[in-house]
Amino acid sequence: MRNGIKYDGQNPKLMFEGSAGFGEILCSGDTHISFTKWWLEMLPNGERRGEFLFAEPLTKRGTRIVNNIAEAEEALLDNSSVLVRIDLSGQRKFIDLSLDMIIRKNVVFEKGRTVKNPSLSKAKFSISKPVQVEAVKRVFKVYELKEENFGLSNFEVFKKLGVKLEQQAAETVGDYRRRISTLISRDYGTAKGMVKNAFEGMFP
Repeated sequence: MRNGIKYDGQNPKLMFEGSAGFGEILCSGDTHISFTKWWLEMLPNGERRGEFLFAEPLTKRGTRIVNNIAEAEEALLDNSSVLVRIDLSGQRKFIDLSLDMIIRKNVVFEKGRTVKNPSLSKAKFSISKPVQVEAVKRVFKVYELKEENFGLSNFEVFKKLGVKLEQQAAETVGDYRRRISTLISRDYGTAKGMVKNAFEGMFP
């Protein structure tokens, strides 16, 4: 096992054993293409693997017309649904106003930071905390460079990243390079921690 990749002869596999639904990634050639194929693989339930694991669950209820007594009884017993009867002979604007009043009375919408709170996620595997996408991309780029180029110095990794970090006025060249090395080491450590957590079902 190396970097989460389990090698089996000429067919290395990335496996998440013990995590239901993950299956395996067959790494043949480009790892990014292999990952994409794994992510888009269609499962028996009709969902793509990546969406099944990490997206919010699909809702089959939605807003629809109730056509029979059984559906009406189901809606009445469902705490997350509201059964509404509409007088179709009324004027549209009054119907809209009535529906708006019913929604305001029965539905509480979360706003702002609460909406983005990962703890409210119902996904099978949700992120453990809010993340900045660009920062995650950077730390994994550092991870790839360090893992694929044994012995590459932190300063060389920094140059390959193409990130700009200006040298401060009172900073010597040695201090500047040490600051960069510290930043790269921190990103590399963060990425390794995220990879380790992934095998325990915690993201990122």
